[in-house]
Amino acid sequence: MLYSLKYPNHVEGMILTGTSLVASPEDVYKRRKESENKRIKESEWFSQVVKDWDYMYTNKTEKAPDGRDLSEAPLKWWCYDEESSKKVIPIMKEISKAGRRKPVNGQMPQTEKMLEYYYNQQKKFLQIKTKTLILNGKADTNNLPEFAEQLHKTLPNSKLVFIEKSRTFSLGRRCITKAFTEIDKWLKEIKF
Repeated sequence: MLYSLKYPNHVEGMILTGTSLVASPEDVYKRRKESENKRIKESEWFSQVVKDWDYMYTNKTEKAPDGRDLSEAPLKWWCYDEESSKKVIPIMKEISKAGRRKPVNGQMPQTEKMLEYYYNQQKKFLQIKTKTLILNGKADTNNLPEFAEQLHKTLPNSKLVFIEKSRTFSLGRRCITKAFTEIDKWLKEIKF
C-alpha cells in the first residue's frame, strides 16, 4: 500500500491478505487483547492455547504441569482450530529454518518506528486509486474483520472478501480454494 501510495502509476492492482488499518502505536496491544478475549469466549480450544502460552511465558518453560508440550502454543494462537494448526505448524517450522530477518545495511528493522511511520502514512490511503482485493479471515484475531472493513472503506477501489473459519495463517484446503476462487473472480471482474 505504501508503494502504491508513492508510485501510483507503477501499480495496476493489489491483493491484500490478513491486513487492515493499524491502530495507533498505543492501541495495538489493547486492540489485540480485546480480540483475543472475544475469541476465548467463542472457542474452548483457543482459550486453552492462550492459557498454555501464558503459562509457558510466565514460568519460562515449554512443559505444562501435566507434562504436555507447550512449545507450539504461540503458533497455535495464529490458527483457527486444532485441525488447522496441524496443517500450519509444520509449514511454519520449515519457514523458520531460514532464520530470522537479516539486517539491512547492518541494521535490523525497527518495528515500533516502522509501525508509527505506517500509522501516519495510512492517513493518506484515501488517495490510493489502485484496484484492490482484500482477503481477510472471518476469525482473524490479529486483523479483526471490523478493521479490514475500515481498510475497505478507506481504499476507494477495493473489494473485501471474508474467508469463513479462517485466521491469518490458518487457511486450510477449503479456505485456500475459496481464496483462490475469489482472486480468480476478482481478476476477471477488473479486467486489467
